[in-house]
Amino acid sequence: MTKVHTLAAGLLLLAGCASPSDTRVLTTEAHTPTNTPTLIPTERWDADFYEQVEDAAGEVLTGYFAASDEITQAGGENPTPMTGWVSPAWLPRELEGFTSFVTNQERTIGLSRWDTPVVQLARLTPQGIFDVGVMACVDTTEVMVVPRESLDPPNVVLEWYPHYDDFTGTDSEWATIEEYFAEVPVRVGDRRTIVFWLVGDSLDALVVDSSEEWWGANQCVE
Repeated sequence: MTKVHTLAAGLLLLAGCASPSDTRVLTTEAHTPTNTPTLIPTERWDADFYEQVEDAAGEVLTGYFAASDEITQAGGENPTPMTGWVSPAWLPRELEGFTSFVTNQERTIGLSRWDTPVVQLARLTPQGIFDVGVMACVDTTEVMVVPRESLDPPNVVLEWYPHYDDFTGTDSEWATIEEYFAEVPVRVGDRRTIVFWLVGDSLDALVVDSSEEWWGANQCVE
């Protein structure tokens, strides 16, 4: 095994703080994501309704992940930035995850990313609430979880991970990388398919109401 893959194999995958669960309260109907969005009477919506839904949901997810990264980078102690991006019903689940960072005295380095959104469902409930399901690829491969009091890794470590297959370093740089991982316990993220359920009085007021990992066929796994 080469030096590159010896080091890479030693990194521990970042485990989720809580197993996904759907605690949505607006409906008891089961949702099964497919490759075709659930249809709504077309006379109700503009021709580009699904594009509007995707754009609105995308803004929420971008804010949601930015808030999550901000909180975990600071060790999870101030979850306030998340309150504007999730529903009151889902907020306790988010707080559980942030509390684990406080308990374990950990923080994150790096940013979460998401891509390839697919609108699975978009409807108006009998209560007049927009109910939206979006499948997306969530990529945390550039996120590291480290002890809270540890120093930030040297720049060469960030150049090596996660692009270690393309990294060519000097003997001095390799020594720095090996020394860092020998001294600091590091866990890293991965790439997963997540279904997000969003609700709101309007598309401009959507918030995340739950999320769950999707284990079926998807476009996220290479």
